Amino acid sequence: MIKYYIESEINKGTSMKIANTLPVDENGELRSRADEIINLIMQMGMKKIGVAFCYSLGKEAKKFVKMLNKYDVTVVPVCCKVGSVDVKEIGIEKKRDKFIATCNPITQAEIMNKENTEPNVVVGLCVGHDILFNKNSKAYVTTLVAKDRKYSHCHVKALEE
Repeated sequence: MIKYYIESEINKGTSMKIANTLPVDENGELRSRADEIINLIMQMGMKKIGVAFCYSLGKEAKKFVKMLNKYDVTVVPVCCKVGSVDVKEIGIEKKRDKFIATCNPITQAEIMNKENTEPNVVVGLCVGHDILFNKNSKAYVTTLVAKDRKYSHCHVKALEE
């Protein structure tokens, strides 16, 4: 057998078995990615779910949290602007002297680490910010929404050009 399947950190392969059942429901209907994530969470018995979201996708994150709240789980939503600093402090020049908050994906991950979330779901973090969040998260991370400003978050359209 393949090593990662046998020695999986999540219940010795259980996550792989569950993942193979996620695309369709009991009636053979396709599930949305949000429904697949929720179904995985439920089947894995996870109880504390982190939602790392971008400020610009706050409405979408709120809808996903509402979906999760229908189940017996605790949701820990954390906005990208948590613990933010002015962009000037990280070396970005500004045209105006007004405070412009930068995102803080490392603090997002640290908050979820302290809360012991068990998985974290990304909703639209910027490229680069998502990398830092994933690297610093102790829990597994999956992405519900990959930010794509040009194609309204439907990033596969870029591959059609």
